[in-house]
Amino acid sequence: MTEAKQKVSFAFASVAVAPFAIVLISFALATAIPALSLFGDIAFVAYFIFSGPIGVAATGIAAIAVCVAFRWRNKSNAVLSALVAYAAVLICYAAYLAWWYATGQKLDTP
Repeated sequence: MTEAKQKVSFAFASVAVAPFAIVLISFALATAIPALSLFGDIAFVAYFIFSGPIGVAATGIAAIAVCVAFRWRNKSNAVLSALVAYAAVLICYAAYLAWWYATGQKLDTP
C-alpha cells in the first residue's frame, strides 16, 4: 500500500506542476532565443492567467501535492531531485503572485 501511495502522490505532483513548469521553461527559452518569441507571448499571457483566482488555487493545489509527495516519497535520489525541482518552480510562482498582489497589478481587459 505504501508503494502505491508513493507512486500516486508523485504522479499527481508531476501532473499538478507540469503547466507551471511548461510556462516557465517556454518563457525562459523565448527570452534566451529571440526566434521563439511566439512561446514568449504565450507564456506572458499564461502569467496573467496564473495571477487570477484560478491560478492561485492551482498553485495551492500543486503545492499541497508536492508536500504530500515529499512526505510519502521513497528513498530514490531521482524522485527527491524531481520534487526539489517542482518545489523550486512553485517558489518562483509564489514569489510572482506575492509581487503581483503586493504591487497592486491588475489585468485591464476591454
